[in-house]
Amino acid sequence: MSPAPPSTRAALVLGRFPQHLELAAPGKAIGAVATALADPLDTQTVQAGDIRRAHRLADARTEIDLVRLAGLHGLTVNSLALLRQRWAESAVPTDPAAAFGQWVDLVRTTLGDLIEVHTAGNGTPAGLLAATAAYLGMTVDRVAHSEDRWWHVATCTDRVPAADPPGPANALLALEENPFRLRDVTPVPRRHGERFRIVRSGFEAAPVSVVVRGVEDRCLRPMVVDVDQGEGITAEVTVPAGEELRFERDGRVTLSASSVAGRAWRFRGAVFADADQTHAKDFVWAGDTDTEPDRAARFAVTEPIADAFDPSPSLPHTQPLVEPLVLAAGESRWAVFVGAATFAGRDAVAAPRNLAGYFDETVFAPDPAGGPAFEIGFEWDEREPFAVRVWLPLTMADLDGPEETPVRERARVLLDRHRAAGVHVTVEYADPRWILGAGHLRPIDTDEALGVVVSGTSTWPGGTAQPPPSP
Repeated sequence: MSPAPPSTRAALVLGRFPQHLELAAPGKAIGAVATALADPLDTQTVQAGDIRRAHRLADARTEIDLVRLAGLHGLTVNSLALLRQRWAESAVPTDPAAAFGQWVDLVRTTLGDLIEVHTAGNGTPAGLLAATAAYLGMTVDRVAHSEDRWWHVATCTDRVPAADPPGPANALLALEENPFRLRDVTPVPRRHGERFRIVRSGFEAAPVSVVVRGVEDRCLRPMVVDVDQGEGITAEVTVPAGEELRFERDGRVTLSASSVAGRAWRFRGAVFADADQTHAKDFVWAGDTDTEPDRAARFAVTEPIADAFDPSPSLPHTQPLVEPLVLAAGESRWAVFVGAATFAGRDAVAAPRNLAGYFDETVFAPDPAGGPAFEIGFEWDEREPFAVRVWLPLTMADLDGPEETPVRERARVLLDRHRAAGVHVTVEYADPRWILGAGHLRPIDTDEALGVVVSGTSTWPGGTAQPPPSP
């Protein structure tokens, strides 16, 4: 049997020899030898090409090769968990080959974005937003920073094909530095005329909710005063024992959950000019030339009505909200009072008022050494140091199943490697729908997250149960 003609690669090898030898002619044994030696080179060349592609993120053809490359940066297959879940709920192509290719490209882009975050640097707001977007299968187009520096909003392109409507869509991610957390001073028994101090941390002054809880039958017309600022708030009501009068930090005033804002008012004015002036924040008489102008005592004015200190004020008024008091950062001094009856003339009716004396006498004055007149507590939102909060689109909550770890919690775990040391990261679902007491009217020409990503003005679908107003 004559030898088979040489293969194409073998013919190329034999073609290197002089033509007069006719080594590539059919029937010559050297052609079979060249074929036996050259054919494995085809397989080795293909394998070498596959190895080179597997070592390049842009060229790798399989998910496992991409994951192994990402492993050089500390990433694992768990880094794709959220992406895989979103892909399962997306509009996956019906053609298996097309679906496989699209998935591999999505994995490639995701891991590439995560590696780029590591290269550019973790711990920054932009880095955390880019990492969050990558884990969800999105790409950050731009990041807008609010003027007050607390908010950072990323506009993203969603690479995961949506089932309805089809095609890529824009999404918003937000990061809030030093997010607010509720802090409080538990209601403490206080006597009429008692002064006390509140010490709090924080970056700035904060609107405060004042909680007044009735004790026996002594809580008549309670007044709470910020001594340092010369401001106070009161309500012309009696607080029954165990019931709560709340001056909310959003301006509402309620007694046992019913609005009494129409009988509430506040004042501004330095009415506590102590004679000894032992404290730097004490108000003093205007004639003291050594006093700073803003610490000079002044007559108090009331709002929303101007005659609140009169014996017969024009109550109730029609204002639904009363401006709240503000709790300063650091130490602040406070005082509390209840209504005290006053001595009236023969032809007049006694009109009990807070610390208002007619003829310098009172019919009734609470015993300074007696039992407490009420309990006073405070609640406020304080920015948490060394903390950030990432806000995911509300649609991500649709991926949460019963008895499964929520998407936001899994995102928090994944972001742990991207946070700065010592910084606590939380992840929440952003809700742009309007909520009474929390909704934010946002200027149309700003990039602030408030009003767009969270606490917004979006309407609720008809028949949807809405949450109660925020406390």
